[in-house]
Amino acid sequence: ERRSSTITTIFVGFPAGGACASLITLAVLAGALPKTFDWRLVYLIGGLAPLLIAPIAFATLPETRPDHSGERRDLVNVLFGEGRAAGTVFLCLAFACTTVLLYLMVGWLPQLVVGEGRSRVDGALAALSFNVTGAAGGIAIGMAVDRFALRRPMIASYLGLLLGMGALAASSAFAAILVFAGVAGFCAIGAQYSLYAISPVCYPRTARALGVGAAVGAGRVGSIIGPSLGGVLRAAHASSNQVLAVTLPVILVGGAAAIALSVFGKTHEA
Repeated sequence: ERRSSTITTIFVGFPAGGACASLITLAVLAGALPKTFDWRLVYLIGGLAPLLIAPIAFATLPETRPDHSGERRDLVNVLFGEGRAAGTVFLCLAFACTTVLLYLMVGWLPQLVVGEGRSRVDGALAALSFNVTGAAGGIAIGMAVDRFALRRPMIASYLGLLLGMGALAASSAFAAILVFAGVAGFCAIGAQYSLYAISPVCYPRTARALGVGAAVGAGRVGSIIGPSLGGVLRAAHASSNQVLAVTLPVILVGGAAAIALSVFGKTHEA
């Protein structure tokens, strides 16, 4: 009964890690760390921490075994058979569009802030705002999905994301940048992680991993397109505000797909 909030709480490690990276960057820029530490410290910590955590996870997490009962299902039947075609299309589209925005912001937000004449400290603070509120959004919107089902939280999330990104694109005052970066992070990460939470029930138990894997794969495509889009636009001399404004139609499509999923998607027992 608390599936969405449980899954989104697990996934908030992503924005929490982003917030830690921003804090490390701020410490380096402020001279609070020895001069031998620079941007490579982020990658050193990010590489060593999983190696330390992995043995603990291996020892403590319960083993799961796939359910092989019932007939064997092929890819096309799992994704598009038995009335699941619309749900699969909308789920994959929502994943792809949301990750375009999410990874563009994760990869480019500090540089976009600096590109508007702000300091690198300001860029790191904007990224910190995006990630900290994103962690809160993941938990809050996941709880909302558990309570109200998918449709109303998705309408609120994508509407808030659209307004937040539009306001961020139009902002020049640093206080406004921090506020609207936070609004965008709250809504974007909350919506994205709620899609992770809801996707398993779009497919039957015997083929759930395959169906969810396809949706996550569509999201990985978006995670490639997002940073690449930012790089192409900046290489074409687009301003920071123009880069942010380009995300607005992507948000509209992703939000429409998520809402359509709540209307037309077929659900199975959790």
